[in-house]
Amino acid sequence: MAHSKVSQRQEGSLGILDCDLNFGMDSYESAFHAMEELVEAQVSGVAFNFSNTEYINSRGIHLIILLVEIASEAGIALYVYGLNAHQKRIFSMVGLPDRLTLVEDEQEIQ
Repeated sequence: MAHSKVSQRQEGSLGILDCDLNFGMDSYESAFHAMEELVEAQVSGVAFNFSNTEYINSRGIHLIILLVEIASEAGIALYVYGLNAHQKRIFSMVGLPDRLTLVEDEQEIQ
């Protein structure tokens, strides 16, 4: 099984984490590397892009919480977009909307 990949890109002072089809702990290495690069670049915001993600397992939720902690400690604003209805319910159940802002797309952030 191939590992899920998280890539990062920057649009001005906004960093975007583009997440793969399936998001879980197999995304760990690429997700942490991508977040480290954005923190080092001193972006003011990071958006999680789940537009192409069909499945986020419980370990993926744990990984998101860890990434949120890293960004929060660096004073970076957090956003998320591309979640389906089920993923939004899961995010709500674990309190993630208290830590990041749900938006329609990255244009809404800028």
